[in-house]
Amino acid sequence: MKLLNAFAAGFFLLAPVTAQAALVSIYEAEGEALISGDAGTGFFGEFIDFDFDDIDVAVNGEQIGGLLVSDLLISNAAGDTLLESADLIDSVLTINPINGDGTETEDFFTLVFGSLSGDGASLFGDTATVTFSFFEETQDSGLFAPVRVGVFSDLAPIPLPASLPLLGFGLAAMVGLRRRRG
Repeated sequence: MKLLNAFAAGFFLLAPVTAQAALVSIYEAEGEALISGDAGTGFFGEFIDFDFDDIDVAVNGEQIGGLLVSDLLISNAAGDTLLESADLIDSVLTINPINGDGTETEDFFTLVFGSLSGDGASLFGDTATVTFSFFEETQDSGLFAPVRVGVFSDLAPIPLPASLPLLGFGLAAMVGLRRRRG
């Protein structure tokens, strides 16, 4: 029975179920967003980074008709371009309803950029995902504040070698045999 327990422990500790790709936060900022215009005639939006750290995140975009055009620029205090793209691949706006008790709910605007360049482009895969979180209910004449932005990488994690579970079983067997003899 001890040998079976050792095998089970080795299997569950060392054998992953699956390797899941997850978004990894690379840059974060807090600031304001200004949106002007309307959906019928087109609009312009701009994120202004106000957190006074060494990293500046700038995102501008406009919609004319049904076409959304946007660009991303992330730079450091020295003015070096860490990440840049003008290739908007996808966008999703999620406006959540107000809670039943009347409190505000967090809303999200997600942009996915491709054709990345800059000193930090190697931290990303083929795309960078930029997610803005804000409270739509607090906007005043097109000014949204505060707005938090996260820039995420979609690089897949490095998979575990296939021999790792075998190593776990071998170690568990050795422990089981040692206990049996001892």
